[in-house]
Amino acid sequence: MNWKVYIIGTPGILQNPLYTTWVDKCKYPSIFVMDDPISWNPPSDAGLIISHMHFYWEYANKLWEIYQENKIPVLIMADGILDYKNTFENPQVVADHFYKPVFGHKIACIGNAQSRVLTFWGNYGKCEVVGLPRLDRFLSQKEKTASRSQDCKTILVISANTPFFTSDQEVIIRRSYRSLHKFSQQYSKIDGQKVSFKWRLHPKLKRMLQLEDDACADGDLMDELLEADAIITAPSTVYIEACLLGLPTALLDYYNAPSFLTPAWRISCDIQINKVVRELLKPARYKMQFQKEMLRDQYQMAVPAVDRLLHLIDALVQTRDRSVVSQGPLVIPENILEDGQPSDLTLMDNEVRHLMTSKDHDHQSLLNTIQALQSQLSMARLRMEAMPSEIHRLRLANARLSEMVRALQNREK
Repeated sequence: MNWKVYIIGTPGILQNPLYTTWVDKCKYPSIFVMDDPISWNPPSDAGLIISHMHFYWEYANKLWEIYQENKIPVLIMADGILDYKNTFENPQVVADHFYKPVFGHKIACIGNAQSRVLTFWGNYGKCEVVGLPRLDRFLSQKEKTASRSQDCKTILVISANTPFFTSDQEVIIRRSYRSLHKFSQQYSKIDGQKVSFKWRLHPKLKRMLQLEDDACADGDLMDELLEADAIITAPSTVYIEACLLGLPTALLDYYNAPSFLTPAWRISCDIQINKVVRELLKPARYKMQFQKEMLRDQYQMAVPAVDRLLHLIDALVQTRDRSVVSQGPLVIPENILEDGQPSDLTLMDNEVRHLMTSKDHDHQSLLNTIQALQSQLSMARLRMEAMPSEIHRLRLANARLSEMVRALQNREK
């Protein structure tokens, strides 16, 4: 059978480096599906379904439907770090149901730390440590050290692409960048060292600070990182990118939510700015070592992510092929990427699993199914809550359209 890989998402997936970095290298033709997910059904040549659209009801419902049929393997792509605000305090996402469980047979995790968290969330045997294909270009870069001997040090300050999801979050996050900006205006030298601040921020934050054009960093992210000597960033995947380049990197997090990252430096209130900035300009060796050690756990960088992903894709398509040939059930191994350096926790879970009876396995499977159905129900409720405002918006649009039609008809008379 000439199997194909089907990638489900919005039209934005055509430019999304989560996919564009590897589809041309994949041995199987890759088809982008941008139809309405509710009405789309996988064709007979579907060897694998891939998506990262796990947070909208329409997509999650379709992925769950395909997963439950257990005929075609479903691979979910993690497109960055886990973020507490996004997972638990984003009104557009059902709190406490994101990835709990994953609506697929596998999820491509960015590192061992993420794999452990998702395993705790009810995804035993589904987590494969891959990395992020779009970050492979950072692996080829040597750690940045050259410009640290320059007379003037540059600190690059970065916000998340979506800095906040609620008005309460916005108030706190605005304050953090305002405080840091105020500090930057007070000091042109720190401990005798000339310092300049560059800002790569969301437009709302940029307008708030009234930044001059020459203070803004709007080019290619890697180029901007390579020109900096230290980074201060909101919790986002940029933290991983900066650490991969060996830059001393601090998290700016006044919101002080639980963090899925373990940084060597963190700024969570005004009083910490001075000390952290000074340390970033002259980073202690032991803190840089700590940053490296935590990075190894947070991100898989031993092997290019594209290579591991293609290996995983091939293995999953082969499970589909074997099930068709044997006319038997789809059997997905628990650990496909065996060289992913499993954590002690995973090994412990394996030992416990051997002690479980088949009855225990059936019980756990039932619990996972119930949890998944609860997650679907919660997403459906959230979707229904949004429908009245959507219907109102459509009615207004329809009224405007009717007025335009009547105006045209009157003109013709």
